[in-house]
Amino acid sequence: MKTELSITAALWAFAAAPAPGAETLSAAIDNQVEANKAAAAAQQVIDAAGEQTRRMLDEYRESLRQTETLNAYNAHLRQLVATQETQKQSLEKQFGEIEGTRRGVVPLMLRMTEALDRFVQLDRPFLADARKQRMKELNALMGKADMPDAEKFRELLDAYKVENEYGKTIETYQADIQTDGKARTVDFLRIGRVALLYQSLDGRESGLWNGNTRKWQALPGNYNDAIRKGLAVARKEVPPELLTIAVDPPEAGR
Repeated sequence: MKTELSITAALWAFAAAPAPGAETLSAAIDNQVEANKAAAAAQQVIDAAGEQTRRMLDEYRESLRQTETLNAYNAHLRQLVATQETQKQSLEKQFGEIEGTRRGVVPLMLRMTEALDRFVQLDRPFLADARKQRMKELNALMGKADMPDAEKFRELLDAYKVENEYGKTIETYQADIQTDGKARTVDFLRIGRVALLYQSLDGRESGLWNGNTRKWQALPGNYNDAIRKGLAVARKEVPPELLTIAVDPPEAGR
């Protein structure tokens, strides 16, 4: 009975309560709209923060990748620097050795040039003008400051090679000779360094260089034919053959 009375009282109270007005409903709607706007703005902030976080994570990962690459590159550079330092020390050592070698080579070249010059002066006087000119040019070359030592040494060896070849060859040429105070043109016959002979252009007079007296020595007429054949062989006019010619006696002091 009491429960029925309570329900009845509540219904009367609800019926008696004033109905919500239009202003109250509008305010509620406005509040909800503002709440929705605030929620949307908050969601945008959250989304922006999430996007920024993703960008920062990507940048961090990229930074890690670049750091690994740079570390590997730096390790490679350190290895290169260490190798170059080793090579530098090796080159410095070699330069020092080269400089020491150069200090020894230059005096050697000068001694070799002097020895060759003296040898030419004391040798049989074949091709005298050409050989003296070669030595003059070689001595001038050794005094050039702008000429590399390697080039000087090459020229010096070439001069030695030319002089060495004279001892293995036979040749003839015409030049002037001084005998009895008179100059005349004759045919010269050089047989290695064994003999240097001459014959007048008419073939009637022959002679040889005497290394002991360092003078030209006339030969008997019976040598004329042999020397004439030797001249023909040197000119390649006839095949080589065995020749009987005069040679000067061994030089004193040899």
